[in-house]
Amino acid sequence: MRGILLPCEAPSKGRHPGNSIARIVTGFTTFCLVADYAASVMKQILDKNPAGRPVDPSLLRGCELFGEMPLEKLEQVVRDPRCRVVSFGRGDYVLRQGERGNTMYLILDGAVEIRIRAVDGREIGLDSLREGDLFGEQALRPGSDGLRNASVRALTEVCLLEIPRRVVLPLISAISDASGSHRNREDSREEELLDLVAQCPLFNALDSAELCALSSTLEILYCLPGQKVVRQGEPGNCLYIVLQGRMEAYLEPQPSHHILLAELLRGQYFGEEALLPLSDGRRLASVRAMGNALIARLPGDRFRALLREHPSLCEQVCRQTERLRQQAGRLLQRHHLA
Repeated sequence: MRGILLPCEAPSKGRHPGNSIARIVTGFTTFCLVADYAASVMKQILDKNPAGRPVDPSLLRGCELFGEMPLEKLEQVVRDPRCRVVSFGRGDYVLRQGERGNTMYLILDGAVEIRIRAVDGREIGLDSLREGDLFGEQALRPGSDGLRNASVRALTEVCLLEIPRRVVLPLISAISDASGSHRNREDSREEELLDLVAQCPLFNALDSAELCALSSTLEILYCLPGQKVVRQGEPGNCLYIVLQGRMEAYLEPQPSHHILLAELLRGQYFGEEALLPLSDGRRLASVRAMGNALIARLPGDRFRALLREHPSLCEQVCRQTERLRQQAGRLLQRHHLA
């Protein structure tokens, strides 16, 4: 064996054993460096495109955000070096509600689930998206607070095209300049929320600017059938508006005895009685969802500020709350529980 000295082998004439050992160490070190470099290059390649194939720009055509763009613009998006293809395993979270967002995603393979935070803090699956669907764009739109309004979790192994904010915004601006305005699903949702707030009798005295400011402070929550949102007698620190579904307000004079007080439909509200100036701060009744429901939560300090800014609104709410208390008293008397 040439170039390697065994422990019992005498060194060859004219060759010092230390030189051979040094060459072995040097060769091994070089091999390790080359192997590490090759592994690093391979990782970068896999990170760049784990699916091992180029992205078809026509997939973007099905997304409302890119629907008006010519094909050459879509090709620029998928070929932009700032975009990359990423993969997630089943059950992995791609986005989390409340986090700041700087990227949007196009699904190339697999499926993901849209999840939002329920009233009790649990996450509830709301919808699923598959190949060709887009998500995460809401946090990138001009005028957005930049926060994720929902979490996204992989239902299967998924392959996604990750598109950064700095790639998206110039394209959106170009479309807006050409067409005068750009509409997408998030715009429609915001308009729908604003319309619901405007239709709510509680906010009739507010102008459009105040309604917009109010809508931006709302937190959207999902309720499961039978889920209790507020409990009678507990302290209250927020107001709720029904966006979808039906809610039921009821009295609980005894743990096993419920008395229906009111049914709340889309656009109606509850929880205001605990936030009034002369209130003891406790809920007058319990409220639960009659089926799947979507509600908006307004912080108590924001509602109290509205009452201070609009004395007529405060008077209106106080009168309505007094009528509600009288109705609750009559119901309890009818059941001999007052």
